Amino acid sequence: MLGKAPSLAEILKAARERQGLSVVQVELETNIRPQYIEALENQSYDNLPADIYLGQILNTYAEYLGLDAVLIHKIFLKERRRFSKAQRPLITKEMIAASQPRRTFIEPVTSSLLALSPRTIVFGLTAGIVLLVSSYVFNLYFDYIANPELEVFEPKDRAVIQGNNVVVSGRTNPGVNVTINGSNLPIDSEGFFVVNYDLQERDGEEEINIVAVSNKNPQKYTSSKVNVLVDFPEDQLRQSNEDLILTLNTLEPAWVSLTGDNQEALFEGTLEAGVEKEFRAKETISLITGNAGGVQVALNGKDKGILGARGEVQKVTYGRGKQSDVIVSFDN
Repeated sequence: MLGKAPSLAEILKAARERQGLSVVQVELETNIRPQYIEALENQSYDNLPADIYLGQILNTYAEYLGLDAVLIHKIFLKERRRFSKAQRPLITKEMIAASQPRRTFIEPVTSSLLALSPRTIVFGLTAGIVLLVSSYVFNLYFDYIANPELEVFEPKDRAVIQGNNVVVSGRTNPGVNVTINGSNLPIDSEGFFVVNYDLQERDGEEEINIVAVSNKNPQKYTSSKVNVLVDFPEDQLRQSNEDLILTLNTLEPAWVSLTGDNQEALFEGTLEAGVEKEFRAKETISLITGNAGGVQVALNGKDKGILGARGEVQKVTYGRGKQSDVIVSFDN
């Protein structure tokens, strides 16, 4: 029997405590106010700041804890929606009854005209079927002629983004095709979408165009344009000009093949157990190994862990991202 999925608060708190981090330490290293950290870890959503700031807080905290920022945003959006519904006052039958004016009961008058006959039953069933079919046809026609709904939660227009990517989230009709500056976005069964979008600008203004296109009539669409102000920190800009440094530590013998920028061959062969080897490139490093369980990886000094199970073949491509350690692809 499957257990209950952990809440966002439980995920964040467990990740922080597992790394032995205090709230004060997180504040010092991320500049996230402690009251916001505690609000997230206690599901006190009313104590969180406006969405224009909240997106960056979630993104920063998730990346700091080594969590998937897109998944964290998606869980937060769904939990906040359920939380908002839970805050609505419960209306009981007694409250409804108390609000109704008192009426005097009148004995119903029976009539032979109201007696059910086979003809009446057939007529009623026919009318019901016609109504259902008409409603279905109308809904199909409305879906065909109507533009999709589209609501962009974040980023807010004119938001200042520190870094070279931004979380884009929102909601549309289920089944609708959504693109961001021409690239397709995945949406869930309820129409929610969350993605980390890589910005092209390093310093200045950039336009983000989100378009929802009807899957029944491609000529019907809704678009939303958001302009963000990119303020790329100098330390990250300096880091983006530095080499990618991939360090391999072999726990047991493993065959590896590495290529760098423009498919330049860096190494191919078998590394014996206990070997530490370093590889450099400017933009990307692709690694293939025939024994994922025997290879431990670090990127720019940050431990990325063991690649997989013993004897498993894995291909991993590392590329430059917000903090020069984003995995571009991971295929087995």
